Amino acid sequence: ASEDINFDKYSTGALNDLERVTKQAYAMVSYFGLSKKVGHRSFYDSSGQGEYSFTKPYSEKTAELIDEEVQGIITEQYDRAISILQENKEGLIKLGERLLEKEVLFSEDLEEIFGPRRFDPDEQVGFDTNGNNGDQKKASKTIAKKAAAGKAETKQPSVKATSKKAKPEKPETDNSNI
Repeated sequence: ASEDINFDKYSTGALNDLERVTKQAYAMVSYFGLSKKVGHRSFYDSSGQGEYSFTKPYSEKTAELIDEEVQGIITEQYDRAISILQENKEGLIKLGERLLEKEVLFSEDLEEIFGPRRFDPDEQVGFDTNGNNGDQKKASKTIAKKAAAGKAETKQPSVKATSKKAKPEKPETDNSNI
């Protein structure tokens, strides 16, 4: 998507990304049942016998429906990526320049370019039945209300993966019996 915006052409560099996105979309639809049109069904064969089978466990019509759903997911998310990149084009250019300078970037570099995150990365975020990101503000308020009422347990991770300075906390041990 970035190549499309910045260079108005595509390279072969995105092959791995395209392969992963395609596999994930097919898994969402045909393994995890995350498609309203295909339904809550899984065509995953956990027995391992599928590799010796010459038939799919679904009809040609269902295969076409799966293909349509996968294409829809990929197209929707590609369009979403284009939109996000266009909204942040100035930061995208700065990010590219910084990568040419440093080659490896940390969360501090990203905050310097794009500013602080618009949401707390440790917060839970709601998702609808299609796996789409739900209303973050509503989810955050609900979590905060439950926590304030003592109905929700709020555990914070001991390490934030986004910071190069964070170190894991050592668990406290009771040495009184030694």
